[in-house]
Amino acid sequence: MQIYKILFYYLKGAFYGCTSLTQINIPNSVTSIGNTAFADCSSLTQITIPDTVTSIKNATFMNCSSLTQVDIPDTVTSIGVSAFGECTATSLEITIPNGVETIGENAFKNVANIVYDTTQMTATGSPWGALKVNGETP
Repeated sequence: MQIYKILFYYLKGAFYGCTSLTQINIPNSVTSIGNTAFADCSSLTQITIPDTVTSIKNATFMNCSSLTQVDIPDTVTSIGVSAFGECTATSLEITIPNGVETIGENAFKNVANIVYDTTQMTATGSPWGALKVNGETP
């Protein structure tokens, strides 16, 4: 699905429950992705987030159970509560950039694996609900 450069911020619930959505290429004009913008998009498998995005809000991608690929750019500094919660595909691995300063409670609840540099991460609260961190059970 091509999303046109109309918004700088995806509004709350913009694509909530859109079960036919399979991949997202967020345009460079977007700087923040709003609460529940893509929540419950059960067929969503891939997300491309541009380096213009600095904030992923609460429950943005919650319950995207088919999600297998997401790349969070180094520009993101905050990830909201349950942002990727219940993204339960067993092959999903999310790499958290070192520049992320704030991560909300259960941001990665039941995500198969999150990867980050434990010596560089400044956000506290690991594992934020993830089943594995750097391939290891917390």
